[in-house]
Amino acid sequence: MPESATTRCSHCAATLRLKSREAIGNTLDCPRCGKPFVAQAIKRRKKATAVDTTGIAYRDSDVGNLPPTTRSRKLTPIEEARKKRDALLRKKEEQANADKPKDAAFALLALLVCLNAHLAVGITMIDSVIEIVGSLGEFSARGVRGPGMIIILTMFAWFGTVLPRDINQRGAAAAIGVFFLIVCGVVGSLTVTAVNRFHGHDFFSVRWSAVYLGGALVVFSIWGYGKETRLQYAERMMSRGRFGKAVSAVERILEKDPDDLRALQIQSEIREMLKMG
Repeated sequence: MPESATTRCSHCAATLRLKSREAIGNTLDCPRCGKPFVAQAIKRRKKATAVDTTGIAYRDSDVGNLPPTTRSRKLTPIEEARKKRDALLRKKEEQANADKPKDAAFALLALLVCLNAHLAVGITMIDSVIEIVGSLGEFSARGVRGPGMIIILTMFAWFGTVLPRDINQRGAAAAIGVFFLIVCGVVGSLTVTAVNRFHGHDFFSVRWSAVYLGGALVVFSIWGYGKETRLQYAERMMSRGRFGKAVSAVERILEKDPDDLRALQIQSEIREMLKMG
């Protein structure tokens, strides 16, 4: 059996195996680049794995013997930064895709809570108007004061918190809701019980529509505005001048992701504002 030999193409530097050493010194066509070259014997380092019908075979170590332009090189600082940025973007995208079902469920809940608040406003307005009309029919001006005040507060709650659905008005929605629950619910119920017992009959009743509105507003203040990320919370606090809360939110973001560019930018902006102040 003729002894094989190894050579290298002088054009593409591909390491090739010859079926016989008799081919050394002859002009052969490279099966990779197709150019002719004079076969020169070189020391074989690894067993050949694929044989061509022309008498030349590729070696397993061809990849390591490619021209210098195709070998792996050390990345520049800019390329390293881009690689790191791309990895962070992929990580955020994967996290966003994983949170999509949860975000969709939360958005649906927020929508239902918001619609419930609108419904409570409508029911309270209708109930108060009916009570006012009934009081006017009996020529009782005092009976108009209570439902009239409820109408004013209901309109304020609707135009100021429910209709714009501004998360900055969350506190106002909660305050009006608690007021309705206490005045029309707790205090109203105690007052009705005491007065009716004194008169010996049902003198008046609790305005349950206002109690329903109070509960709806409290729930709306908690879940009616959709999901807010810590980054959005930090931006909102910064825009309102509450730098302490904004800084705390940014620090919690940077604890999990020290390379969050927007959080670092907010942190820098807050520092500049505090220096100017």
